[in-house]
Amino acid sequence: MKKLLMTMFLLICASAANGQEAFEIDLGTYTGAGKIAGKQHTVNLKVILGNIVLNYGGAVKCITLLRSTDTANLYEEIDQYDGTGKVAKDSCKQKGFVYFEKSGAGLIYHWGETKEVALKKPEPVNLKKAGANSGGASQTVKAPATGGKSALGNLLLELESNIKWEAVEGNWKKEREAWTTKAAKATTVAEVSNLLLQLESNIKWESVGDKWAKRRDAWVKETGNAANATKLAALLAEFETALKWTAVEDNWKNRRTAWTGEVKKAKN
Repeated sequence: MKKLLMTMFLLICASAANGQEAFEIDLGTYTGAGKIAGKQHTVNLKVILGNIVLNYGGAVKCITLLRSTDTANLYEEIDQYDGTGKVAKDSCKQKGFVYFEKSGAGLIYHWGETKEVALKKPEPVNLKKAGANSGGASQTVKAPATGGKSALGNLLLELESNIKWEAVEGNWKKEREAWTTKAAKATTVAEVSNLLLQLESNIKWESVGDKWAKRRDAWVKETGNAANATKLAALLAEFETALKWTAVEDNWKNRRTAWTGEVKKAKN
């Protein structure tokens, strides 16, 4: 009994030191995009019957299982796979730790090579919850389609993952999964421009500045006719500027300057 009480005490202390109360991740699918260890990745997290399966990557998609640790909301990557089976790609071999925070949209994901790095909350990636799985859901998890060849497509994915659920129309929850799949596979300016138009059309009027009402018709036409990445990049940046701060997650303020710089430099 003393040993049990001591163990419980140590776990409570670990949670307190971590600065966040422990929570269970709800069943369902969470998706987003952002920088992890300095590289752009898409992230797909599935919680199925107590198992947490994480799909992530850039050109190469990796699959890993997460195991809880003694520290609140900190998980260890225990097995790594690529799309063909057991690990075959060097980029999938690096294991680390994932620290989660709750957000209004779902979860905030932080990856680190060590526990200490993950707990410092590096490079937050917002993951939106797509919906709960039914009790009879299959445990077979398919990795997201490989792609991410379009820099603007990746940056658009990252922006969308930082837009709050309250800022979008109700139908977006149904459209979003197919939209994120297309965005991850996009390779052309035309594909990305269509995805940008689809996202913008699902943003509520109260989520954008007053000037957007006058600018929108022309912006929609220019976006649909964008002939190159430079023009589309400017239109993407303009759309982001139109969003109110209340429409985006709090940590977007820290990421925004770098994101804008990457949009300007995007070549495809």
